[in-house]
This record gives sequence, structure tokens and C-alpha cells, in this order.
Amino acid sequence: MKILKRIGANIFIVFVLMTMIRTHLPMNTKFFQMIYKPIDAVESSIGTNQTWLMFSPNPSRLDAYVIGEVEYEDGSKDTFDFYKGIGMSMFDKYLHGEKYRKFTSENLRSDKKQFLWPDASKFVLRKLKEKNNYKLPKKVSLIRYWDEIPSWDKKFVKHDEFREQYKSFMFYSKEVL
Repeated sequence: MKILKRIGANIFIVFVLMTMIRTHLPMNTKFFQMIYKPIDAVESSIGTNQTWLMFSPNPSRLDAYVIGEVEYEDGSKDTFDFYKGIGMSMFDKYLHGEKYRKFTSENLRSDKKQFLWPDASKFVLRKLKEKNNYKLPKKVSLIRYWDEIPSWDKKFVKHDEFREQYKSFMFYSKEVL
């Protein structure tokens, strides 16, 4: 058992070191692509991979999030917020909130990734069933919200400040019954 713990610890240390030094390596070579293939699979599955979208010279100027809305047979509606991060505790934000935020802002809201929308709507139904298990869902919708982040020298917006001027668009809707 002691040897298994030692092997596991060594594998973990090598994994962490490889993820740390990857940005300094020429990833366009076949050699590094082959070595990093298992690391890429693990990183993308747990949401720790980092694209260069947020860094210079052209960071994203788009603040976007997704809400799932369920309409019930009785005419009532409920929404599921895909964890914007605003108003979450630090623990919840970094345990799962940032992964959801990154997934929805970079993937789910995109028209190029329509194949994700049916599964996301099922996820919304499952999450809201926990609160509304006695209600029958009639329709589920996914709504994207977005706003352009102003240049910091014109108007400074704090990281956790919620802005009211978001535009919205229902990009997916499906009858449940």
C-alpha cells in the first residue's frame, strides 16, 4: 500500500509540473503534442485548462452568461442561473462557479456549439426539479445575456459589479411534454 501511495504522489507531482511548464514549451511539435495528450484530456475534463482568450493583446471585451428558464403547466416560471459568480461565496465560486461560468461564456452560448443545447436544457430541468418536484414542466428555454465591457480608461467596472444594461436573446427552446 505504501508503494501505491508513493507512485500516486509522484504521478500527481509530475502532472502538476507538466501543467505549469506547458506555456513555455513549443506545443506545435508532434513530440509535445503526443506527451501532452493525456494531460490535455484530464485538464479539459476538470476545467483547469486555460486558453489565451483572457490575456493580452486582445482579451475578450464580452461579459456573457446563460440562464435556463422552465415554464410549468400551472403557468409559473423558474430560472436556473449557470453560476455567474456574482453573489457566490468564495468557496462556491472556485469549487464550481468559475467552471460553469467559463463553460457557458466560452461554449454554451455559442451558435457553433448547438449540440450542447439539448443536454444543457436537460441539466436545467434536473436542477430545477430539485426545487419544484411537484410541478410538471411544459417548456425549457436557454437565454444568453451579454454586454460589452467598456474600456477601463473610460469607465472602470469592478469585477463583481452587476450591470443592468445586458442584452438578451432566447437561443434555445423546447417543449417538454
